[in-house]
Amino acid sequence: MLKEVAFYKSDLEKQEAKLAEMKAQGADEYDIKKFAENVVADCRSVLPDSETRLEKALDDLSESFGLISSKTVVDDECVKKASKLLGAQGRKVSLEAESMQKKGTDISELAEGEAF
Repeated sequence: MLKEVAFYKSDLEKQEAKLAEMKAQGADEYDIKKFAENVVADCRSVLPDSETRLEKALDDLSESFGLISSKTVVDDECVKKASKLLGAQGRKVSLEAESMQKKGTDISELAEGEAF
C-alpha cells in the first residue's frame, strides 16, 4: 500500500505539471479544461481512499504488535520487517521481549477472602 500511495502521489504531481505546461504553452482552453476534469481530477480522487486504506492497514499492524508476547515471535524476520516499516511511518513499536510479556494481575495486596 505504501507503493500504491507513493505511485498515486507521483502520478498526481506529473499530471499537475503537465496541466501547468499546457497552460504555459497556451493550449486550447477546451483541452485544458478536459484534461483537468478527467485526468487530474481522477488522480486527486483516488489518493484520499488509498491514504485512508494505508492508515487503516498501519493501525491494524500496530495493534497486532500488542498481541506479541513470545521471544520466538519477536525474533521472527517478518516481525522485524513490520516493526521497521511502522518505524519509518513514524509509529513507535517496541520489539523487546520483556516489554511484550503479558503481565498478570497483582494479587499481593488483596486481603484474604477479597475478590478481584
